[in-house]
Amino acid sequence: MNYRFISPTEIQFYGLRSSARFITTKKLRFKIQNHKVTVPKGFVADGFEFSEDFSVKPVWLLVEWIYATHKYDYQLADRGVVDIHLFNAYPEMLDIDNDELILNGVRISGDDLWQEALERGYAICPEIVEEINSYENPYTGNAEQFIGLAIGLIFSMVGFAIAK
Repeated sequence: MNYRFISPTEIQFYGLRSSARFITTKKLRFKIQNHKVTVPKGFVADGFEFSEDFSVKPVWLLVEWIYATHKYDYQLADRGVVDIHLFNAYPEMLDIDNDELILNGVRISGDDLWQEALERGYAICPEIVEEINSYENPYTGNAEQFIGLAIGLIFSMVGFAIAK
């Protein structure tokens, strides 16, 4: 899984913007033309209304990262190149009006949105992903521990029955 939904509880606990919907679960590497782009683990994204396939790296996530940072790994990004890359990834879902992309009647690109994204900033919270990945459910975890617990419970019940 490359990314997942972020819960309302996580949004509230970490003080994230209310529009946040997704978080990357690992570092994602993309290539856009001849530029490398690395989206860090824990990047919090609003997302678009594209169908979610959590097993593939979503191009919209790359675009949201570049809109927020205005850069590839080693140089400043060009909005036109980024928008064309997004359009080529989802041509059946996007329309073009002048030099702006439209998704379901809503404009998702443009010079003003490019600037707003930079001013709004972005959030990276890898600790959210770490906490979930490090959690071990005691009921589905180590089978030996479960067997030991069951045997201990049986002996306790036998000892209780004998004591009566």
